[in-house]
Formats: sequence, structure tokens, C-alpha cells
Amino acid sequence: MAAEVLPQSIDTRVRAGRLIVFARGIYVLASAPDREEAEAMAALLWAGDRSALSHLAAARLDALPIPDRLFAEPRFPIDVTAQGLRRARRRRVRVHSTKLASDETKGKGPLRLTRALRTIADLSPLMGAREVEQTVATCLRRGMFDREAISLHVERHPRTAGTAAMRPFPSSVPAMTRSEAEELLRALLSAAGEPPPRMNHRVEGREVDAFWPRERLVIEVQSRQWHGGEHALEADAEKAALLAALGYVVLPVTATQLIKSPASVTSCVIHALTRLRQGPAARGSDRG
Repeated sequence: MAAEVLPQSIDTRVRAGRLIVFARGIYVLASAPDREEAEAMAALLWAGDRSALSHLAAARLDALPIPDRLFAEPRFPIDVTAQGLRRARRRRVRVHSTKLASDETKGKGPLRLTRALRTIADLSPLMGAREVEQTVATCLRRGMFDREAISLHVERHPRTAGTAAMRPFPSSVPAMTRSEAEELLRALLSAAGEPPPRMNHRVEGREVDAFWPRERLVIEVQSRQWHGGEHALEADAEKAALLAALGYVVLPVTATQLIKSPASVTSCVIHALTRLRQGPAARGSDRG
């Protein structure tokens, strides 16, 4: 940043490409070792003392375990949050005007950014339920925040979009996330020599955890921690009934079974696949 430099000298450096104009009176050094950090600092200077980097900008600086697809753009916007901030978007700056409590931000070198929990809550509308679950569970295990912090966030922000995604977590932490359970199922079947199923595939308009199209076998990985609400349980039961009525075989597998009885799960799935590949006649001969 330029400070106490003659205007003529600044103009010369701008024309030479050594300084980049970020906003009136704020410049970024073109040769800065970390251009992203330099522009983030410029964004904070432009937004004012009460501002903090947030959303994707904070997630990148904090190395949060959010889905890689959110960083698909090589130069995503610099998100800045501050109460009462009404400035229009500047260059790559994306403004979020909302209140930040003092314990929702932290310093990281010369920068100020939202803490991990607030950042995830802000980004949760961009993520699916399973992605939020996996991100929160990973952060809990890494000690980036605890369940008390989640409870405080839910109490403090009862009506925000990110709060709904956080509600399942104050009472329990999954032994494994749903995505991890699905990966374990895939690994078990691969080790047994079975072709991989289609994961998180839509069948008859409904998303299922694992699907073999030729055999018409559906596996749903279940856990009380993922399906604790009455609405979720009803939706799962309705989906299973619909698929069964349309001729699919639906096999429920619990996370506990995957952890404690992996061999039994593998054997059950292989037996189901074998019978389905043999056709209706073979399946009928097993009835007793």
C-alpha cells in the first residue's frame, strides 16, 4: 500500500504497472508475494475498520474443508462483511451488510476474517446437506470449534439460512459422516471384486446412496444422526416404498453395521447382487 508518497510518484508507479489502483487512495503492489492476501487487505481498508473477510475469502485463508467446487473460479470474489456496509461492489469485492459479533471474527496476520463456524454458516446455502454435515464434522474433529459454539450460533441467529443446517449438530457428532459411510461401503465392495455402484444417483426422481442399474438394486445408508427428524424418516420410508413398488430392490444398511460388521454387510450386498443377476427364476427358487 502506498502511504505518504507524492501523488506524482504514485501516478508514475501506476503507469509503470508497479502499483494497481484498488480504490481511491488504496493501491496494491503488483509484485506482492501473495497477491490474493494483498488484495484482501486492500478490500478491508476500503470497507472500513469494522469489516472482516468472510464467505469464500475467509474459507480459503482458513483452509476450511469445504467442497472444492466452491473454488471453481480461479479468481472468486473477495467477500467482505460489516454491519451497515452499503458500498457498491468494487473490483472483485462482494459486500455483505450484516452484524458480526466480536467473537465471530479473528485476526490472521494483518487480516481480519470470520471464524470457521460463522464462515461455514454463511456458505451453507451454497452446499448440500451432506456437504455441510461433512464439513462441520471434520471441523469438530479438528477442534476448530465445539458443540457449545454451534449451540450459541443457533441461539444467536435463529432465522438465518445457515442456522437450519447447523441445528442437528449441538446434540451429537456423527461417528462418521454420511459421505464417509458411503465411501466405506464403496471400498468394501471394491475389495470384494464388485463393480462400483453409482453413488448419490437419482432413481425415479429420488436421490439414493448407491445404485446398480442393471440389477435394479438400491442401497440406502442410514443413521439416526442423519435421519433423526420425523419428516426425514417419513421421506425415507416413502422413497423406499415407491422404489419397491416400481420393481427396485431396496436394501437398508446402517452406519453401525458398516463399522462393526463390515464383512456381514459385504456378504449381504453380494448375495443380493448375485440373486438379481440370476433373474426372477433363481430368485423364486429361494422362497420357501
